[in-house]
Amino acid sequence: MFSARLRTTIRIPAICLAVCLGPISFAKVPADVSVTGSRETLRGVTVVRVWGSAYERGFAQGYLTAEEIRTLLLDGMFNETRLKSVEAYETFVLRYLMSFMEIEPRYADEIRGIHDGMLARLGPDGMHVEWLGRKLSVEDFTVFNCFADFFGLMCSTFTVWGDLSAEGVLTARNLDYPLEGALRTGQFILVHLDQSDGRKSFVSINWPGQVGCVTAMNADGVTLSIHDTRGVLFDPALKYRPRLLQMRSAIETASGPSAFEDAARALDTGPTIIGNNVHMSRPARFGAPPAAVLEYDGRTTNGPGVTVRTSADNSAGVPGSSLICTNHYRSRGAAQACHRYEILQQSLHDRAKAKEKIDLADARSLMGRVARRHELLFTLHTVLFLPDRGELEFSVCSRTVSAPDRETTRFSLAELLSRPVSIPRMPAPER
Repeated sequence: MFSARLRTTIRIPAICLAVCLGPISFAKVPADVSVTGSRETLRGVTVVRVWGSAYERGFAQGYLTAEEIRTLLLDGMFNETRLKSVEAYETFVLRYLMSFMEIEPRYADEIRGIHDGMLARLGPDGMHVEWLGRKLSVEDFTVFNCFADFFGLMCSTFTVWGDLSAEGVLTARNLDYPLEGALRTGQFILVHLDQSDGRKSFVSINWPGQVGCVTAMNADGVTLSIHDTRGVLFDPALKYRPRLLQMRSAIETASGPSAFEDAARALDTGPTIIGNNVHMSRPARFGAPPAAVLEYDGRTTNGPGVTVRTSADNSAGVPGSSLICTNHYRSRGAAQACHRYEILQQSLHDRAKAKEKIDLADARSLMGRVARRHELLFTLHTVLFLPDRGELEFSVCSRTVSAPDRETTRFSLAELLSRPVSIPRMPAPER
């Protein structure tokens, strides 16, 4: 019964059911499962490709990255949430916070698939967590996919084009996060191939076990980068959408010519606990503007839940062929002071005044100037997108070195979106 409910909608009342009805009995893992995915190392970077139904995509990711997911859940979620007891996790996170989260059925299926794929790879004993005193459940994986709703992402991004760029449309992005441990070292490239229902195949810089997106580029060359904003008040009367799943919906439905409008529609389907600036860019061939910031919280009290900001809304001192994004609204709310925004603004202004174009080396240098290198606040990855060329170049941090200070790796969309040979079918153990 629970499995059927999970497939239709997971509003997480399942957690309440567990409290009221006792242990949940999940359906068995299918007796014969095809792992519709592949894993390889390209230029030192782990690349995982998945395809098939939502459940199959999740199962493939869970199976192919099972050991990394286990490490992330233990070292990343349980050890770094500052929750000192199982009771705090079970009571405050699982029963209280998660009761406000609402997840679309296809993403619920994918999360369930990740759990089952990990179980198939590691077996029941490999799912046991000593700290919890039990095996990992689908609910634990759902919490992991809502992690960004409880911990803020800092981040800085800018796009330049036209007479300010030597590379065509160029987007540079830092992802800053206030956690350490496995979250610093577990990043990889996840590729979703052969999407259906008009959804775009896409590439994301991600963590094993995650369904949503923080930094991504789709088959049309449309890019997406998430940033926190402040000033959104929690309302216990609302149901909230996990924001990284909202980002996933935006990138996989954003078609080049109408990318920003498509993404805005995808986002504006419900509120998020934390406000968001969603920086997007696209190839110049799709028309102007080539970049936009979707200021999003989903609150519709005073209009739509998304406000689209473009270079036409730039304040004085920001070149017209650029767009900057950090951690405050500029159109949806009053702009606030931000040291990183000011550094980027002044740098772009100076380059425009000197009639100097920004290239990849300049972009990396600028990302280094606004990077975070504090022990508890690090730049986890830096990505340079070249939408016109269908390329991305990125670096990830180590445990002690911030991302912009490490060597970058270049990939093309064409190579990442190429279809590999699936690994053979294999029996999945029953629980």
